[in-house]
Amino acid sequence: PIQKCVKFVLFATTIIPFPLPILFQVAVSVVEEFALDGVVYLELRTTLRPVPTCRDYLHTVIQSLTSAPSVLNELIVVRLLVSIDRARGVEEAQKAVALAIEAAHSNPDLVVGVDLSGNPNVGSLLDYVPMLNEARAHGLKTTVHLAEVPDQSSEWLAFLRSHVPDRLGHVTFLTQRDTTNAGTDTDAARKIVLAAKTPLGRYVLPFFEVHVFVLKTYFSA
Repeated sequence: PIQKCVKFVLFATTIIPFPLPILFQVAVSVVEEFALDGVVYLELRTTLRPVPTCRDYLHTVIQSLTSAPSVLNELIVVRLLVSIDRARGVEEAQKAVALAIEAAHSNPDLVVGVDLSGNPNVGSLLDYVPMLNEARAHGLKTTVHLAEVPDQSSEWLAFLRSHVPDRLGHVTFLTQRDTTNAGTDTDAARKIVLAAKTPLGRYVLPFFEVHVFVLKTYFSA
């Protein structure tokens, strides 16, 4: 089943061409839709795409999220996570983290973290520890999707010994025993996203995903 989901996401994110002006309009419309629904805090994540470059893509997203009317009128607070797609490999992940750090320095109130997700059967979580630690060293929060498939406990445990994310995604197969064995208090991994992938409609899916919080956000007391 998870392979079907991965194929669908890849299909949806590759067949739809979108020049930067369209990306800008989509991002603004996403914010405005949520504001109309009465949402006062919105966190989005997006995977960088070479349109025409990843830096251009991220710059356009930032421009759109900071210029949305509801943001300017202080009706909604928007935050952005830069997503790291495991399927793209470590080299692309390093580029994404570097751009996220760069963007966070110039837009600290908007770009607040990085999110490691994607096909759990590609590569190892351990490959991403150095860049996650680097992101954290620059003040970014980290979200990691793990335990999405069974029989990978040894990898999760080794990863959690090297990097405890600020928030966990999915953790479908992560048990109390796993966190105890890793020396990680479940409260330390304290922010859990149960619905980390919520499509925003058929035209919005390729651009953004909403993070639905169960316990706390990064900004709660």
